[in-house]
Amino acid sequence: MAAILNIIDTLCEQVQGQKTNKPAPAFFRQHIFHAILDYCSRGEPCENRIDMMHRFDQFEKCVASIKRRESRQIQHWLDAIHGRELNLATDLARIGMSSLYYPALALHDYFKGNHETALHHLDISLNHFSNLFDQGFGEAIFGMVEQNLNKVRVLVAAKRNKAAIDETLDLLDFLYADRGGAKYKHEKLAAHCEADKHDSLVAHYLDELLIKFITSEDGNLVGTLLTQLYERCDSWAPGNVKNALSLLQRCRFASDGGGNIALSEYPLSFRSLPFSLQYVLALTLISRSECELNATQKSILINFLSLSSTYKRVAKTRWYGDTVEPKQTSTREPKLGSSPPPDSIGRVIPERISASLGMAC
Repeated sequence: MAAILNIIDTLCEQVQGQKTNKPAPAFFRQHIFHAILDYCSRGEPCENRIDMMHRFDQFEKCVASIKRRESRQIQHWLDAIHGRELNLATDLARIGMSSLYYPALALHDYFKGNHETALHHLDISLNHFSNLFDQGFGEAIFGMVEQNLNKVRVLVAAKRNKAAIDETLDLLDFLYADRGGAKYKHEKLAAHCEADKHDSLVAHYLDELLIKFITSEDGNLVGTLLTQLYERCDSWAPGNVKNALSLLQRCRFASDGGGNIALSEYPLSFRSLPFSLQYVLALTLISRSECELNATQKSILINFLSLSSTYKRVAKTRWYGDTVEPKQTSTREPKLGSSPPPDSIGRVIPERISASLGMAC
């Protein structure tokens, strides 16, 4: 137990310094769609390029309406898209526009609950992105990752848990392992973005994947995923994320009577982890030693969890058994080290999720 408390002391020190930690430069994922439009329109005459830009604008407006659930506007944009076929001169332009069209259709199907149709449209889109990659457009690899991430979202929503976990493990292997694996034989993402932005991009994908499992209606799903991740991460390149997963695995082993934990075995920068992994790690450590944390340690970690962007995303979900966001009595952030609200621990540490992580006291 003393070793775990030493880990928490170290983690608390890093949390207290979190606000001064500058995030890695962001990689703007949206640029991939503009890059596809630019790349695929180069062989087209001027009037066709204008048509492609106009159609791309319609795609964007349709997607925005889908996300806002604006039924009449969605139909308006779909009618506009389907009402006039583009007369393009090259196969490359046609492939490029199709790669942008099918993700929008898939999103519409996803929100309507038509999961199998959404998966079909995502597979078509993936074929187009793969075609673009094979023709020399290396940045298409970002589109492929995005659509596989979307497949995971659909599979979780459809409660196809095994398929969702398999897709997630394959994708994380590609992002973090030295090898691409059987499904992802392409070169690494780092070859197509600036080195200082690569970490933020990979962290974004891990966050989106892990948060989808955290917010699933199945309270055991995130624990099942993490159990399989512990085994898969052995093949990953050394780094902060691998160390965090190894520490989580060790904590779980210790909770089953596996002995003490040596912090020196897990060199870890908490502040540099993706937000979702910060959340799971802090939650796990609190759950493992909740009864023996001192008041300062407890309040620091509880405040961190309550204020984190991950908490704000999961607070509205059934993961907490409560669809109402916790009331905010003040817009001012509580001071680190202050006493947490009486009911905050129950909100931040849902019992069934702690059990799913294998860390309940």
